[in-house]
Amino acid sequence: MPFGCICEGMKDIDARITAPELASIALAKLTPKIVAFCPQFLWRPSEFVVCDSSWVDLSSVPEPMQPYFYHECLHPGSRKNFKTPVFKPKQFPLFVIIPESQWREYESHKLAEEEMSASDTEHPVSVHCPNPLTGPTSPPATASSFNTGAAAHLLSHGIGLVGI
Repeated sequence: MPFGCICEGMKDIDARITAPELASIALAKLTPKIVAFCPQFLWRPSEFVVCDSSWVDLSSVPEPMQPYFYHECLHPGSRKNFKTPVFKPKQFPLFVIIPESQWREYESHKLAEEEMSASDTEHPVSVHCPNPLTGPTSPPATASSFNTGAAAHLLSHGIGLVGI
């Protein structure tokens, strides 16, 4: 399974949830899936960053204790009650970003594992360490969506990103 295929879903995310709470849920949901993808690699989840679809880092929002998506769920009322906003739940994508430096370390680790495995079958004593600067340069990521209210929270993953 390619790393870019991590998908998960969640329901019943409160629309009044704050940015730090969203980040915590995203990390709690995706970190075990990232670790399970390659448990031999020493992942550092404390370095992961959670962003919204506009690539805003949820750890650096100006008002971290305010509901993060609530205002986007309020819509103008009907013609009769045009001054009364109507709440409509919706999905919101979030991404857990694995820093590029950590992704490069992961790629080097995988390359070393592959070379060691190949070397074990050909030359059991020989071990070759890969150059950490070679190989793909894209950091990993997964993507997902939060549906506010009593709605669904979707997680999906793409290379370089991990999302909720």
